[in-house]
Amino acid sequence: MISSDDQKYTIPILNSKQDPYPVSDIKGIVEGIPENAAVIVDDLWYDSYGTQVAGEVLSELYWRGNVVASMTDIGTFLDNSSFEFAAYVESADLYAAYHDPVTGRNSFCNIVSGSEDLSMEKFREWVRESISHDAEEQGVMSNDCSQTCAQWGEENSSYLYRHYDGYGWMNVNTDYFALNEDNHQYNYFYTHYCIQSVPDDGCSTADLNVYTKLGEECRILDYAPTTSSGTSTAGVDLGVSSDGVISANISWSYSVSDVEVIDRSNFGTNEFRINHDLNEDSNVGSNTFMAEPGKIVRIDCSAGNLSGSYIGTDHYEINFCKKVHKWPFSTKKEYAGFSEDLKVYCYSDRHDVSIYLNGAEAYAPGGIPDVPADESFSKRVSDGGYVEVEDYGYLKNGYIMAGFSTNMSAVTPEFIRGSAVKIDSDMDLYMIWVRE
Repeated sequence: MISSDDQKYTIPILNSKQDPYPVSDIKGIVEGIPENAAVIVDDLWYDSYGTQVAGEVLSELYWRGNVVASMTDIGTFLDNSSFEFAAYVESADLYAAYHDPVTGRNSFCNIVSGSEDLSMEKFREWVRESISHDAEEQGVMSNDCSQTCAQWGEENSSYLYRHYDGYGWMNVNTDYFALNEDNHQYNYFYTHYCIQSVPDDGCSTADLNVYTKLGEECRILDYAPTTSSGTSTAGVDLGVSSDGVISANISWSYSVSDVEVIDRSNFGTNEFRINHDLNEDSNVGSNTFMAEPGKIVRIDCSAGNLSGSYIGTDHYEINFCKKVHKWPFSTKKEYAGFSEDLKVYCYSDRHDVSIYLNGAEAYAPGGIPDVPADESFSKRVSDGGYVEVEDYGYLKNGYIMAGFSTNMSAVTPEFIRGSAVKIDSDMDLYMIWVRE
């Protein structure tokens, strides 16, 4: 158990040797963990409980307001539908997710340092800022976009702390918001990128770039800034209108002194790319610099995009510079470029779809029969998205599953197996069984 100096949080590391609770006692496991804990999951613990039980424990902790972390496996989060937001790199030293039960904000953190001690130090900083609701303790990487426009919904924040040995840090805190509106044909998201360069002593930053190429279901509607040179401030002013009924705008600005902003975006190819060329020989190059471009996209909620969610990859690039020789008048430099891909899964206004087994007696994972089944299970889907309904491997002796209905007593199904059900509100679906 690791505690903070001010005792505002603890960090228990769960593993199979420490945990005294039986596999079935999910409540006991959760209640045995302090509410102010940031939990690091050990692989042995996860494997000993299995995906279903371990997933339920982590889900309970997440929605209660605990930070949940894994030092090895992103699958801990991607295999669990309860985590409604994820933004991850492929090979982080540590992954962490946090849901703020007060504000509804969802956060996902990636730390890559090559040093376990350094990763844990950075993790403690992130936990302190996440769990503490004291705004004075928030670091420079904490955005506050949610207060600028009430029509944009819950805040989803991605964090990446990446250290390049001998050069410096690239830090990311990008926020994603969905528009609160009733248009079931489209969903709208805006992104406030925040990428920070912190060069090591003797180094400077030459370039800092953000790039996103979206899928066919996404369309860029607005973005900023555009190309500029010789200015001290880059302005970001974004707006969107949904069906001419809801109009929402958002704006902010950031410093670009001694920085050339280069717009390489392309509506035709649906690409968003903003480059920042820093004067590496000036103060802006040798000190911390933060770029904050932004964009608004529209998601087409057709059957081709079953989730109705924002799914994309944000590509961040940094180019460091250092002098090859140490004497004062040397002009020879060497450059080192690095990049990170952050895969993002972000949902719009979410609806709960509860699927009731309606008398199913067994579950057959991997072909193994006679495993007791729960009465129901749930999925969460973005507004306007779809759920594909199938048999899910459930069985009922002497019956064949014909499909699904919103009426548990129905004789014929409303939705056949394999069909896509459009979701625009919370929905209860019942499996409909007919005798063989």
